[in-house]
Amino acid sequence: MDRHLTRRGSCLLFVLLLCLIGCSSGDGIRRGAVQGTVSLAGTPIADGLIRFIPTGGTTGAMVDAPIKAGSFALSQPAGPCVGTQRVEIFAFLKTGKMVVEDGEETEEIKQLVPSRYNTRSELTVTIQEGDNALPPFELVVKKK
Repeated sequence: MDRHLTRRGSCLLFVLLLCLIGCSSGDGIRRGAVQGTVSLAGTPIADGLIRFIPTGGTTGAMVDAPIKAGSFALSQPAGPCVGTQRVEIFAFLKTGKMVVEDGEETEEIKQLVPSRYNTRSELTVTIQEGDNALPPFELVVKKK
């Protein structure tokens, strides 16, 4: 009977350790917490996304943070890797029009930010371990 309990206890301990390892943010990558603000043509971005993409020898996964009312924040466990990050910024506006995409009707969403701040972005930041209060991203729209 004692042997049965010992084996059962060992299995339980093993499962518990697997859960702790799988649920921890200890992926071995040094990260930083980030927070900041984003405006477009002087107006805070109401609804958008800021993306951090490792570049210049920095390794790790890209991370996204939602932008709400012109602000964004990520905690250190969810934040970007320490080092140089390319920054992409997106802002979305629902137009009120319905469009068909992939055979389904959905509300049209317009991208407000020029591509020089997202798909062709040259914006970069350097992330340190710990808290990073990033300078404001003040995006300018060129008049046509």
